[in-house]
Amino acid sequence: GAGLGVWVEGLGSLTRVAAVDDRLADLRPALEDRLNCGAGLLAERQVSAEKADDYDQPDLVQGAWFRDGLTRMDDQQHALSGLLAAAGRIGGGQR
Repeated sequence: GAGLGVWVEGLGSLTRVAAVDDRLADLRPALEDRLNCGAGLLAERQVSAEKADDYDQPDLVQGAWFRDGLTRMDDQQHALSGLLAAAGRIGGGQR
């Protein structure tokens, strides 16, 4: 979560800057593609409601990111921040 989340956070920022700075216009399509891909990977890696039901407290697990059965604050923080950085930009949105 943390490594990919940081990558998506950075892409979200670069995509936002490229949207308003014409010096980066040629990078816009590639940045948006990579942002979409990274955000999609983060969303896929979240624990689904179905998988969360395997835990004693599914409400605490659903939507979280785990690696090797463990999660860390950085996993949650950077993954969520990355998704928020992509929000409104995925699919051509311009926020």
